[in-house]
Amino acid sequence: MRVTSWIESHGGLSAEAFAARAAQEGPAAAVGHLATAAVERTDVDAGDARAGLLSDLVGQEPQLWARDADGVAAAAADDPALLSAYFNARLRVGRSPV
Repeated sequence: MRVTSWIESHGGLSAEAFAARAAQEGPAAAVGHLATAAVERTDVDAGDARAGLLSDLVGQEPQLWARDADGVAAAAADDPALLSAYFNARLRVGRSPV
């Protein structure tokens, strides 16, 4: 079993950087940057890494990510995996017990 850091688990994408961008500039801006962010690791699928990161971010701060669903959808429109990850994460959060 190999233990990886939070950054390694998303192909080298920094969860902290995208979470900060979402808090400062809004979720749509963060997704716009995430959609085109370079994934450093070559042993992972870039689309899966981006989608996994977005899913984790939505799960951690659901109220923040729910603020601009239309903007996030527009920012992720060219990446079906990212768009799906966003709405699936929102759905999972909505179904979790409080």
